[in-house]
Amino acid sequence: AKEYVYTEFLMKKLHNKHNLLLSALFFVAFNTLNAQLKDGLIAYWPLDEVQGTKTPELVNGYDMQLTNLSADDVVEGRIGNAFSFSNENQTLLSRVHDAADQLPANKYDSFSISMWSKVDGNGQNDLRLFSEGNTGNSNPLFNIGTDSGGASGSVDFYIRQSGWPTVNHIKSSGEPYDGEWHHVVFVQEDGERRLYVDGELDDVTMAAKPEGVFKVNDTTIGGILRSSASHWVTGLIDDVAIWKRALSDDEAAQVHKEGLAS
Repeated sequence: AKEYVYTEFLMKKLHNKHNLLLSALFFVAFNTLNAQLKDGLIAYWPLDEVQGTKTPELVNGYDMQLTNLSADDVVEGRIGNAFSFSNENQTLLSRVHDAADQLPANKYDSFSISMWSKVDGNGQNDLRLFSEGNTGNSNPLFNIGTDSGGASGSVDFYIRQSGWPTVNHIKSSGEPYDGEWHHVVFVQEDGERRLYVDGELDDVTMAAKPEGVFKVNDTTIGGILRSSASHWVTGLIDDVAIWKRALSDDEAAQVHKEGLAS
């Protein structure tokens, strides 16, 4: 009996030390982020590694669930490692949010999304790099993806909700989905929307967000998640981040040039 109690005591100590180590690593990782760019940052997925069935998020612990992905799909990226996504294998990173979470991004009138990608949009018709949807309602959608016709490397925006004007496959002038590494930042500021490609403001225009609640409850990388997953993209995606505020022109350029690390 004494041996059992002692063994249980040791196991608890080891478990506590493991949690302390994870907490310390989390603290160090977050505090290496660029001080200015930490303001309003609510999610940062470096996409450098797999931990169990998830990949870690370094700000609030909003780890993403792996679907048809493994450590074999972690490859050399633009900054550290990246995830390699495959339409054929229906790969996806996803998180369904709790009401208390600071996500999805579209719960705010002002927010920013930043990501690196190496995706060839030519021939990849209407596939999605970043999406927010609803697992119980197929209508609300926020999508950043490839050209709906697969005819260019433009960023294609499709944003809808019943009762709102649809942003119906509005395409960027720049073509960051050309098979090489490029950086994209989407910014919504008090409902007004804009795009930066490799630190430069694109001239794409799209309808502003109407007043009201955008009824999305999940965030995904590499495809869409509604009642089931779809629209999987093929290519590499790296360093995805979300702020609950609008980045300025200078900050969008800074993220492109310096990344999030200080």
